[in-house]
Amino acid sequence: MQAELVPIGALPGLPQLFVDYVSDFERVRDLFAHDFRDPAAFDRAAAAAAARDVPRDELAALLLAQNARFGSGIPALANAGLLADPDAVAVVTGQQPGLFGGPLYNLYKAATAISLARALTARSGRPHVPVFWIASDDHQVGEVDHVHALDGGAGPVRISWPRSASRRVEPIAALSLDDGIATALERVAEVAQEAAHGRDVVALLEDCFRPGERLAHAFARFLARLFEPDGLVLVESADPALRRLGMPALAAELAYPSPTTAAAQQATDRVAALGYPVQVPLRDDCLNLFFGSRERFRVRCGADGFRVELRSSFVDGERVRTRFDAEVEEFSPSVLLRPLYQDALFPTAAYVAGPSEIAYFAQLAPVYERFGMPMPVVYPRKSITLLDEEVASLLRASELRVEHVLTGGEAPAAAVASLLPDGQLQERVLGIIHALLVGGPGLVPALVSGLDLDQFDHQVLDVAALRAAVVETASAG
Repeated sequence: MQAELVPIGALPGLPQLFVDYVSDFERVRDLFAHDFRDPAAFDRAAAAAAARDVPRDELAALLLAQNARFGSGIPALANAGLLADPDAVAVVTGQQPGLFGGPLYNLYKAATAISLARALTARSGRPHVPVFWIASDDHQVGEVDHVHALDGGAGPVRISWPRSASRRVEPIAALSLDDGIATALERVAEVAQEAAHGRDVVALLEDCFRPGERLAHAFARFLARLFEPDGLVLVESADPALRRLGMPALAAELAYPSPTTAAAQQATDRVAALGYPVQVPLRDDCLNLFFGSRERFRVRCGADGFRVELRSSFVDGERVRTRFDAEVEEFSPSVLLRPLYQDALFPTAAYVAGPSEIAYFAQLAPVYERFGMPMPVVYPRKSITLLDEEVASLLRASELRVEHVLTGGEAPAAAVASLLPDGQLQERVLGIIHALLVGGPGLVPALVSGLDLDQFDHQVLDVAALRAAVVETASAG
């Protein structure tokens, strides 16, 4: 599908390191193990991933159980089982679970991973399995309990789950939807009442986001429904069985000073020397590990020992290591070790990363070396603006292109509200429900097929053209 392209460097709010990664890779080449533009890099990364000693059989069994609970379709279950094949590798992406699917970029991450996995499988003959890592061990609850949608000409409106808040530092995995979810669903129904696909979208959300359900589980079931024919394998990171399988590979972090911080410092200094802001500040007083499944605390460290819980006293390293061995499911990685936790489990050939993730991957090459793991290809997720029929008509009448709006030019208010809500890219503000309301749930398979893997600038996808592709595909079938 032919799409309007907007240069990445012309867009607002993107980290300069990411812009250079996409448009001037030679400037940052030394910070990464692979050149994502080089097909041979994927072959090398896949060969290295396939050769690694990862718990394939145990992981496949665990994924089959998780995806069965999520209601994933036959293609996803088949792909979960395929990971037991010693030749198969993974194309991983992920994000925290969010209300009603979270921001649009979650949709684009999953779609990019699926599309890339298909292309790599077809080109190489080696099975590449798309995996979405649900980062439910994160504790930034305030980032996932709301979503934005367009309410007619009023612009973006916040739809929140008025949850019963706790004063504890809760990981997202511990959050269960309460009766307040009905209030959020009612607000969606109000916004959706004029949309052509409103009833279908509300019915889908009501089926997935139910009182008493954990937010992470509801999010997983929602993605499973959207990508049912595409074979997307879902994995919830906070599953105790998964931690028992993967966290032992990070045992070397239980030392002072932190091996991860010491290794990351090398790359972090290079990032700063190139003039980029540092994405993940390094701390000498903490390990890159958290403790606790109901409450989550950073593991403190110093010359006097380690402190695992908030009010505990300092203990020596041997006692912490003994506790890690006995209760490994209570430990989880920080942002710097999360990719290595993933890769301790999966034979990861490529990771589909957003702009901020690419900025912190720039700090990780020495960390991979420290833990003896090969760094995967870091592939930039597709950056997309959806152009609905009403806004397309407004732009045609004004003889304007989407690029004009995205770069701050004057345009009809309704067009600006849709394409650049609150002065930010649509994908960062509006929720997945925006795509479903303007295109219906059937838009998702066409979106996967409509991505151009050969282009790394911002893609503008016309909803009418995508919907036509859905009809054409159905007719051909």
